[in-house]
Amino acid sequence: MPLELCEIDPRRQVLGPGDKGFLISLTKSKWSKPAGAEIIKVFKMFAPKYYEYKCPEEAKNKKSSNDKDNCCGIQFIQRELVYNNCGFVASNLEDPAEFAHFVFAKISEQRFDAYKTSKAIRVMPVEAVCEAKARAVEAAILPSVLKKLGQTQDALRFSLIFRGHSTVNSLPQPEAKAVIRNCIWSVNPNCVQCIKYQDYAVLMHMLPPVFLVGVCKDFQRLGGYNTWTARQGPDLTDLGEDSEDEISDDPELEEDDEKKRKLRIKRKRRADKAGLKTLESSLKKSTEKTEQEEEHNDDDHDEDDQDHYEEHIDGNLKEENWDEPQDNDHSQH
Repeated sequence: MPLELCEIDPRRQVLGPGDKGFLISLTKSKWSKPAGAEIIKVFKMFAPKYYEYKCPEEAKNKKSSNDKDNCCGIQFIQRELVYNNCGFVASNLEDPAEFAHFVFAKISEQRFDAYKTSKAIRVMPVEAVCEAKARAVEAAILPSVLKKLGQTQDALRFSLIFRGHSTVNSLPQPEAKAVIRNCIWSVNPNCVQCIKYQDYAVLMHMLPPVFLVGVCKDFQRLGGYNTWTARQGPDLTDLGEDSEDEISDDPELEEDDEKKRKLRIKRKRRADKAGLKTLESSLKKSTEKTEQEEEHNDDDHDEDDQDHYEEHIDGNLKEENWDEPQDNDHSQH
């Protein structure tokens, strides 16, 4: 599929509806503008490679013509935020999530020092910035959901992840998750919501009065799109047998209740795999065994005490039998 670019206003400085790009934050330190410049540098290093991947014929022609100045046409511009815990890099990429997946997949595979950042930077691809209201969120996320999850009826796994704790009265976090979850099931009812492992992660963030959202592929496998974690290589633990892809969803349950239900199923699976019928039966067996051992130890102690008591009585009787004649002899004298 060819590279798709959209219009971007380089003169606008403040983040607002219609923007696409990347929300940037630091994992273990406060946000600073140099971190934004550093991640833009990394993005620009990968931009020609991404262009070559998307448009191989055009990239080959431009290389032969020695046109190196802005050969790919991809732009990155920092936006101003009123919040001091994160930054935003706007881009003219129509699908910034696909570009982020390409970048972190390469970092995970190659692990070159040239891609290493001075600080651990988390990147959240933002495909839509909209007003923090349910209808606006539904309209903003639906095209991306159709493109990535609606092209097949396979049982794809997805997770709903909030990056941040901000909320607004017009759209609480549980309501935002419910809106997006219903959008996904409306285009592909076979999709399964998972707790940790997923094929696609729907990342959300609120910067009142706007709502940011992006649908990211292999989010957990690529270290949560973290520049340091991704360099450790892909995380393939979701390919294990104890994944959640076989646990069906219950649309009638709230999200917290649904998580608890799935965790109970996972615990029961582990118990069955270990040869135990239930965790309760395991605890019961352990308790009965402990009680039996305690009773056995008590019996041993009782026998020892009885032997000691009998020895003590016999000794006293012997002493009494030895003393009595001595008293009689003394009385005769």
